[in-house]
Amino acid sequence: MDSQRKVEMPRSVRVGAAIVSIIGTLGIAAASFVLSFFALTDLVVERSPINAQYAWMWAVALDGLIVVSTIALVAMVGSSLRERAWTLTLLLTGVLLSTAGNVAHSVLGDHGFIGSLIAAVPPLLLAAITHLTVQLLRHALVSSERSAVTGSVEEVLEE
Repeated sequence: MDSQRKVEMPRSVRVGAAIVSIIGTLGIAAASFVLSFFALTDLVVERSPINAQYAWMWAVALDGLIVVSTIALVAMVGSSLRERAWTLTLLLTGVLLSTAGNVAHSVLGDHGFIGSLIAAVPPLLLAAITHLTVQLLRHALVSSERSAVTGSVEEVLEE
């Protein structure tokens, strides 16, 4: 048997899987964002000098930084590490600050060690799943461009 045999999935199956994956990752990203958002907003309301009516802005800024910098990093594929360094720094800073804020909210709420572990998950998951979503979208675009080029080449060869 040929262990290197390549199995080609029908295009409709690949497209369907990509759509389901993208919908799933967007759902997970939204859930992670909401969980982190409420923990960070509550932390700001309870423990900071920021006016309560503006607390949500702090949460959006931190978790939004994760989303935007992840998308920017993926868009910068092919750039040198030096060119991506600032964006990578922003991503890591957003993840660290959001995670620290979520954990602080848990600790100050007296939820113990397990509560702190649970609180750390949403911002980490937000970073990971946002990256996955953008990668899936990029792969879907590249695959469709590749199919268009391959189709064009096959049409030329048939003529």
